[in-house]
Amino acid sequence: LLNVGRICKQKEQLTLIRSLPIVLKKFPNAVCIFASPIYEEEYYNCMLKEIQKYNLQDHIIFLGGVELREVIDLYKSCDVFVLPSIYETWPLAICEAWAAKIPVIASSIDNIKAMVKDNYNAMLFPVFDHNLLAEKIETILADKELANKLIENGRREVEKKYSWRKIAEMIEKHYFRVLS
Repeated sequence: LLNVGRICKQKEQLTLIRSLPIVLKKFPNAVCIFASPIYEEEYYNCMLKEIQKYNLQDHIIFLGGVELREVIDLYKSCDVFVLPSIYETWPLAICEAWAAKIPVIASSIDNIKAMVKDNYNAMLFPVFDHNLLAEKIETILADKELANKLIENGRREVEKKYSWRKIAEMIEKHYFRVLS
């Protein structure tokens, strides 16, 4: 499992940590990697307490902030990308995961729901619901056909809507609209 983003309350990594004891019952070798710089020390300390509470030390890796090349390699080496955020403006990490061909599970907040179709190119769960998050993780890990469908549809979505060419076209249209 992979989470990329700042360690802070907004990203709500505690939900992911709380889902792990459930996931580990069916997938005892599961590991969660946080490729995330620590932005809120107090929140990070809460995460560490939860890790100790559930005895998850052998199943969680904190890498801190990593270089872009390393992040790309991490995406490609993981089975599932999880984004349990409370709020997002525009979740670039979902596009990165899609581009790297990794299935995505994300919280069902407005700006994520605006770009994701549940059970089509990603799986969604309610914010803070670690039980349902665990169920979604287990489903993807157990169902390779579903995982491949999510990967294929996510990759298609990022190529269709979020390629550099598409972004350049949108910026150009915006400039022409502003200038006219």
